[in-house]
Amino acid sequence: MGVCANHTLMLRGSWFLISWWILLSSTIVVLGERSSFNYEVEKRILDRLVFYMNQSVDVNQFLANARYSTMDDDDDSFFFGFTPANRDRYVRSTYHLPLSSISAVYVAMEDGSLTGFKHLEDRSYGYYREPGNGGYLLSNGTGQFKAANPDMNKHLKSCVDSETGAPQDCILQPGDSYIQCVNDCELVPCPQPDKTGNATKPDCTGLHRESSPECADTAYCQHYEIKQVKEENHRGYVPLSYFCHDVRGKFTQEQGQVSIAYAKGSTNYNLYSVMSLDGTTSSFHQLGNCYYGDGTTLVNRSLEGDYAYCGGNGTICSTTFAGGFQSLEFDPRYRPWYMQSKRQQQPWWVDPYVFYDSLGLGITATHPIYDIVPNGKKELIKIFAGSLAIDYRLADISYFLEEAYGSSDNLVAIYEDKEPHYLIALSTGTPVTTLVLEKDPTKPCPKNVKQIVAEGGVNADEPDCIPVRQTMANLTGTAEDAVLVQSFRKQLAFGYPKELVTVVLPRQAEEVLPSIMWASQASLYTQEDAANLRWRFVVASPGVKSTTDSILVDGGPLFGLIIFMGALGFAVCVTFLGLFYAKRNEQAMIYSDWRFTCLFITGCALFSCSTFTLVGPNKDELCMLRMWSFHML
Repeated sequence: MGVCANHTLMLRGSWFLISWWILLSSTIVVLGERSSFNYEVEKRILDRLVFYMNQSVDVNQFLANARYSTMDDDDDSFFFGFTPANRDRYVRSTYHLPLSSISAVYVAMEDGSLTGFKHLEDRSYGYYREPGNGGYLLSNGTGQFKAANPDMNKHLKSCVDSETGAPQDCILQPGDSYIQCVNDCELVPCPQPDKTGNATKPDCTGLHRESSPECADTAYCQHYEIKQVKEENHRGYVPLSYFCHDVRGKFTQEQGQVSIAYAKGSTNYNLYSVMSLDGTTSSFHQLGNCYYGDGTTLVNRSLEGDYAYCGGNGTICSTTFAGGFQSLEFDPRYRPWYMQSKRQQQPWWVDPYVFYDSLGLGITATHPIYDIVPNGKKELIKIFAGSLAIDYRLADISYFLEEAYGSSDNLVAIYEDKEPHYLIALSTGTPVTTLVLEKDPTKPCPKNVKQIVAEGGVNADEPDCIPVRQTMANLTGTAEDAVLVQSFRKQLAFGYPKELVTVVLPRQAEEVLPSIMWASQASLYTQEDAANLRWRFVVASPGVKSTTDSILVDGGPLFGLIIFMGALGFAVCVTFLGLFYAKRNEQAMIYSDWRFTCLFITGCALFSCSTFTLVGPNKDELCMLRMWSFHML
């Protein structure tokens, strides 16, 4: 009797699970494909973002390694320690790095030198700063300014008017910054960031160096201070110059050989396929002449002097500023990206800041570089020599998202993980910053200044405007932006769950959006090889509104599967019902309460029949029958 009773219980459980399986299998078939698609979108976006951002970190690492491996070689080595004398080789090598959508690639050294390229949407230009400290004193005894130190006169006379090319003196204005050495820029231990990110200077003098573990691998930095020009002083500076260049990246002013723009529609940038064998023509570049800002005056500079670019040791040349069409007061050593690289002493992403030559915000991937030199005590020390840097404009990251997802129904927003969750990029095309007047942030920046910024921004200094960043919670813009804001708020409130989070919008949103129901996902993005980059991105995908989501007679394999499984379940249940009823008078069946068992099997048969309610158009009556047949049975 115990065996028969257990057998009956097994039958009850088995057909209960069969009925559940029939119902759930059809639900999984309908819904499973949709959920996996959403998670695949998230994965694709993360993969693209990783590739897009990693390329700058990888290039910086490559350049740093190349410098270390060749800095002791002869003049035929590759990167030559990034010295001014080998400027041309450096720019020709880095100009053609296969980087997409980056704003600038450059290297800055502790001696103040800077070399690199600025990339705009349709053209590019180079820049270079000679080594040396600004802030040198000037005298004005004869009506003309002269440097108190005669060696600095070559820098004082190296500026030009960007509109006409007229020579100008490089003179700092009151309040401008400059570098001043302390004790002839003696070497001191570089600041070391602690666990909180604050920089401290270890005491590595005397016995402390041998006894302190933190001094064993300490890097040493030049000791200097950042000063400001006072009203009563006349001081000069070492200018940063912008340069025209040829198709190979070399700075030039040769007529007909200057790259003035990228050819429209050109996407192939493999040099062997776009450049002539002699390097004078390229199908990727539009060639022309180098002009000053007035558009008519040709750049033709031949300023002579013993510049570091000439090779040092008093060598005089006249090609240092050939192709230089603009001069600016700029020293990399007091810019945020350089100061953070020096303070952190590791590959580092600088928080968004205002770029010097435009009103746009951007981020910089930095990588410190070092020299290993003897200290006179039969030991080697590591000296901070400078920093490699690659810029991204926030607008370029948004453009990357627009290109990838702007034409799809998926919406993407990237923002900082830390509060207040400032925006980094949007796929909707809405700017993540707005330009306002510095004196009155409630008023927008004039249209003409915005246009100057869009065209390159190098002259956008009047009137004074500042960019203001938008936060994710306060984003205003399009209807798509409203979807992202609601998705962000729900994701944040739920603690960024792994499951999909749905957002339901008001019914009137259907007029401008593909759906009023959206499913969102959020993921964390960090950099393994460079610190201080911790972003979140949220992806919102619309629910599909369809009139053909029901399973009809011509529904294909799914229709046949449901009919087969429902009929099979019904047939098996009826068969067992007949067997139990036929043997109801046997002793085993009497003890197992055949009446209840037959009633239960009848319920299983009807439950299997409820599967057929999934077939048919989605009408109100049929939807109610599906719901109530499940609960009642």
